[in-house]
Amino acid sequence: MENFKKYYKYGNEAEKRFVKSLQVYGFKNKKSSDHDDINNHWDYLVNFPFKVDVKSSKRLNKENIHPSDAYIVLEIKNVHGDKGSIYGDADFFAYELCNYFVLVCTKVLRLWIATSVDMEDNVGHVRNSYKKVYTRKGREDLMTILPLEAIKKMSSSIILKNVSRA
Repeated sequence: MENFKKYYKYGNEAEKRFVKSLQVYGFKNKKSSDHDDINNHWDYLVNFPFKVDVKSSKRLNKENIHPSDAYIVLEIKNVHGDKGSIYGDADFFAYELCNYFVLVCTKVLRLWIATSVDMEDNVGHVRNSYKKVYTRKGREDLMTILPLEAIKKMSSSIILKNVSRA
């Protein structure tokens, strides 16, 4: 439970940084309901036609103190075996990196999973799950990773962080 609280807080802080960055650029946003956040996997309506799921950086190893900007974790199934965030209602994902958020169209990520990930090749550690899948011990989740360089090529837009209006 302690880890859940820590990751929940970290995710909320990423969402606050995302909203702050949006406001600098003049984008309007509205927070999702708890139901939509948890069950439909989206966090904000941005300029009101687009649902965005904000993702904070993740650590690929428990030994690492800092998150990795080298890979993005894609959740195919959640811890209960239900649809993961990649199959939720979000139109875009906003992946937080060190200095900016990368926006990627959900349909592009789904297409990459459908055409590039071997769903039968289940590996023993998340760091080895590029084009393969990984399930944590005692859970029903299913995830894969995508290198940051690939995410940048797929990106629809980049939103800089820590920028002030001139």
